Amino acid sequence: MKAQRTRSQERILKLLTTLNRAMSAQDLYVELRKRKQSMGLATVYRALDALKL
Repeated sequence: MKAQRTRSQERILKLLTTLNRAMSAQDLYVELRKRKQSMGLATVYRALDALKL
């Protein structure tokens, strides 16, 4: 059974593919806030851990 991705995970994947470069969790957090996609820093870390990125 394949686990479904959360909304947070989808947002992070979309951002990473759009920017096409490696970023730290902190940089992802800042970029998401710039794009008005509010997400907590802990959520960014959890999503990256779940995605194994």
